[in-house]
Amino acid sequence: MPLRLDETTAKTQTIWVHGRELRSERMRDLLASAASARVEFVPESSWSDPERSGDPPSLLVVSPRDLPLDEAGRALLRRWTRRVAVVALEEFQRAEVALEVIEAGVHDYLGLDKTDADELEMRLRLAAHRFEREAELRRESLTDELTKLLNRRGFLVHAQERLAASLRNRRPLLLLYADVDDMKSVNDQLGHHAGDRALVTVARGLRLTFRANDVLGRLSGDEFAVLAEGATLRDVRKIERRLRAHLAGVSISLGAAEFDPSSPSSLQELLGRADSAMYAVKHRHRFRLR
Repeated sequence: MPLRLDETTAKTQTIWVHGRELRSERMRDLLASAASARVEFVPESSWSDPERSGDPPSLLVVSPRDLPLDEAGRALLRRWTRRVAVVALEEFQRAEVALEVIEAGVHDYLGLDKTDADELEMRLRLAAHRFEREAELRRESLTDELTKLLNRRGFLVHAQERLAASLRNRRPLLLLYADVDDMKSVNDQLGHHAGDRALVTVARGLRLTFRANDVLGRLSGDEFAVLAEGATLRDVRKIERRLRAHLAGVSISLGAAEFDPSSPSSLQELLGRADSAMYAVKHRHRFRLR
């Protein structure tokens, strides 16, 4: 029975293929038959920037002969494996290549000389399942249990990737650092359940204010951060007004720092500037969101 990838993933029934060796009609028919899916070749422009390649497919099949396995190539492959199940496939299995591509992060490596149609079907299914399990574990390890935003580690991982993309695309980013006002008083006077509700309210306000592709995180107890693509310091007041409308009486202090790809800062420097700006606002009692 042909593999239906939607049994293990929620993605569309499409296999993307990258590599000249895989462009034969025989390879296309074999993949389409084994996975009961549409086969499409990945344009080089999409391959080089996974985050801007649109919705990911059910599976990505790559040719090791067309993969640069230098440091930059492995980094690109890791970016793909965080978005989709990746299987390395070639006509003839090479033992010296197998370890390289697995260490680079692909979910399986196959040579057709060692694989029949039934095994190909099974291995594609297992790769899709392995990706989903890894993605689930990664989401759990990077997510704050209370607010369901990214936790500190998750925010740093995603923000670092976004800074690297900003350098490639020459697009500015805005880092906003928010701290809930008088959180200790809320916990002491009303109890920790009230404090938790305030944190959940802030998280909901951030989701309603920012776009789905912006990076939202809870960094510590009552501190939140957002990395917004395409925004600058000129947008801070407008963002504040939108956010204030969603906070249901919870007060926060907000600081911001801009990432300029023509004069880049490290993520830690950016966080430090935004944190300092937030504390300056808190101490001056200006721009408080009430």
